[in-house]
Amino acid sequence: MNRLITRTLAVLVASISCVACGRMLPPLAPEDLAPRQVTDLRVTPLAAGVQFTWIAPENDFRGEPLRSLDGYRIERKVIMDPSEVVDESISYEAVALVPDRYFVALEQSKKELLEKGRPARKASVAQAEKEHEFIDASLMEGERYLYRIVPVNQGGEVGEKGSFVDIEFAGLQSAITISQELESLSADTQDPLDE
Repeated sequence: MNRLITRTLAVLVASISCVACGRMLPPLAPEDLAPRQVTDLRVTPLAAGVQFTWIAPENDFRGEPLRSLDGYRIERKVIMDPSEVVDESISYEAVALVPDRYFVALEQSKKELLEKGRPARKASVAQAEKEHEFIDASLMEGERYLYRIVPVNQGGEVGEKGSFVDIEFAGLQSAITISQELESLSADTQDPLDE
């Protein structure tokens, strides 16, 4: 009888071990859950400012669907000299935080599906909910600005910075350059007489 109990316990322990095996993963660093960069960034000059439009990221740094997204921090710095483009000692200032609509709409879609007894993985969001915009009307004529749009998740983790936007503001005639590389912005704007 003891042998039967021992064997049953051994099978039970082995079963529990097999079921749990692979389910415990190492903890993830917060930056792994941070959002990827925004996509389809467009910048339009206006008479009194500039308009930024972009598409919300859907994945984190691991390539997995985002678990949270608070919004987008719009960061800007004034450039007085081309060398300041790459100068990291000149910090950006946060000019706005644009709340995210995409993730809110996605969570609402998941909730509605679950209430109907359907799988949450089938949740979808209208394209309009993925699109965001910001207008900066606080620019000065003749000034040069460098922008970046930084997604931030609800844990306060800063996401991928992505593209840089270089603007020499002149109303509707503003010169706008979007680049992934700061060095190219610095090189593009140097006066040929200086070389």
